[in-house]
Amino acid sequence: MYAKQNVQLMLECAVNINFSTSIWLKNGQIVQTILKENTNSKRVIGHRFLVDSSGNLFIDNVRLEDDGRWQCEAEDAFGFVVTGKPIQLTVLGKNCFSYTINL
Repeated sequence: MYAKQNVQLMLECAVNINFSTSIWLKNGQIVQTILKENTNSKRVIGHRFLVDSSGNLFIDNVRLEDDGRWQCEAEDAFGFVVTGKPIQLTVLGKNCFSYTINL
Protein backbone atom coordinates (compact mmCIF):
# COMPACT_ATOMS: atom_id res chain seq x y z
CA MET A 1 0.00 0.00 0.00
CA TYR A 2 1.26 3.47 -0.89
CA ALA A 3 0.35 6.67 0.93
CA LYS A 4 1.30 10.31 0.68
CA GLN A 5 2.55 12.21 3.70
CA ASN A 6 0.12 14.25 5.83
CA VAL A 7 -3.02 12.26 4.91
CA GLN A 8 -5.24 10.09 7.09
CA LEU A 9 -5.01 6.41 6.30
CA MET A 10 -7.03 3.35 7.36
CA LEU A 11 -5.49 -0.12 7.63
CA GLU A 12 -7.99 -2.97 7.86
CA CYS A 13 -7.67 -5.62 10.55
CA ALA A 14 -8.90 -8.54 8.43
CA VAL A 15 -9.34 -11.50 10.81
CA ASN A 16 -12.06 -14.13 10.71
CA ILE A 17 -13.04 -14.26 14.38
CA ASN A 18 -15.26 -12.32 16.75
CA PHE A 19 -12.60 -10.71 18.87
CA SER A 20 -12.66 -8.85 22.14
CA THR A 21 -9.30 -7.08 21.85
CA SER A 22 -6.81 -6.24 19.15
CA ILE A 23 -3.37 -4.73 18.86
CA TRP A 24 -1.32 -3.40 15.96
CA LEU A 25 2.33 -4.08 15.29
CA LYS A 26 4.74 -2.10 13.13
CA ASN A 27 7.83 -4.06 12.12
CA GLY A 28 7.05 -6.48 14.97
CA GLN A 29 6.77 -3.79 17.67
CA ILE A 30 3.50 -2.96 19.45
CA VAL A 31 2.05 0.43 18.52
CA GLN A 32 0.28 2.51 21.20
CA THR A 33 -3.28 3.17 20.01
CA ILE A 34 -6.42 4.67 21.47
CA LEU A 35 -10.04 3.81 20.72
CA LYS A 36 -11.49 6.10 18.09
CA GLU A 37 -14.84 6.12 19.92
CA ASN A 38 -13.13 7.72 22.93
CA THR A 39 -12.12 10.80 20.95
CA ASN A 40 -15.66 12.17 20.43
CA SER A 41 -14.64 13.14 16.87
CA LYS A 42 -11.98 15.47 18.30
CA ARG A 43 -8.31 15.17 17.56
CA VAL A 44 -6.46 13.81 20.56
CA ILE A 45 -3.18 15.66 21.04
CA GLY A 46 -0.17 13.42 20.73
CA HIS A 47 -2.04 10.39 19.38
CA ARG A 48 -1.98 9.67 15.66
CA PHE A 49 -2.98 6.01 15.91
CA LEU A 50 -6.67 5.34 16.49
CA VAL A 51 -8.46 1.97 16.43
CA ASP A 52 -12.19 1.50 15.81
CA SER A 53 -14.41 -1.24 17.26
CA SER A 54 -13.65 -3.45 14.23
CA GLY A 55 -9.91 -3.28 14.93
CA ASN A 56 -9.14 -1.06 11.94
CA LEU A 57 -6.22 1.29 12.43
CA PHE A 58 -6.46 4.96 11.48
CA ILE A 59 -3.16 6.77 11.07
CA ASP A 60 -3.59 10.53 11.26
CA ASN A 61 -1.06 12.75 9.48
CA VAL A 62 0.99 9.96 7.87
CA ARG A 63 4.75 10.51 8.20
CA LEU A 64 7.83 8.97 6.58
CA GLU A 65 8.55 7.03 9.79
CA ASP A 66 5.20 5.21 9.39
CA ASP A 67 6.76 3.35 6.46
CA GLY A 68 7.02 -0.36 7.28
CA ARG A 69 5.23 -3.66 7.81
CA TRP A 70 1.94 -3.32 9.74
CA GLN A 71 -0.08 -6.20 11.15
CA CYS A 72 -2.96 -6.62 13.56
CA GLU A 73 -3.44 -9.33 16.15
CA ALA A 74 -6.90 -10.07 17.52
CA GLU A 75 -7.88 -12.13 20.58
CA ASP A 76 -11.29 -13.66 21.19
CA ALA A 77 -13.02 -14.19 24.56
CA PHE A 78 -11.37 -17.62 24.93
CA GLY A 79 -7.83 -16.29 24.49
CA PHE A 80 -7.44 -17.53 20.91
CA VAL A 81 -5.16 -15.16 18.97
CA VAL A 82 -5.36 -14.65 15.21
CA THR A 83 -2.83 -12.63 13.23
CA GLY A 84 -4.07 -10.57 10.30
CA LYS A 85 -2.42 -10.38 6.92
CA PRO A 86 0.65 -8.09 6.96
CA ILE A 87 0.35 -4.77 5.16
CA GLN A 88 3.49 -3.23 3.70
CA LEU A 89 3.06 0.55 3.88
CA THR A 90 5.28 2.72 1.70
CA VAL A 91 5.10 6.42 2.49
CA LEU A 92 5.91 8.61 -0.49
CA GLY A 93 8.20 11.59 0.02
CA LYS A 94 7.01 15.09 -0.77
CA ASN A 95 9.04 15.20 -3.98
CA CYS A 96 7.70 11.89 -5.33
CA PHE A 97 5.51 11.99 -8.39
CA SER A 98 3.68 9.41 -10.40
CA TYR A 99 3.32 9.01 -14.14
CA THR A 100 1.68 6.69 -16.61
CA ILE A 101 3.36 5.14 -19.60
CA ASN A 102 1.06 4.16 -22.46
CA LEU A 103 2.35 1.18 -24.43
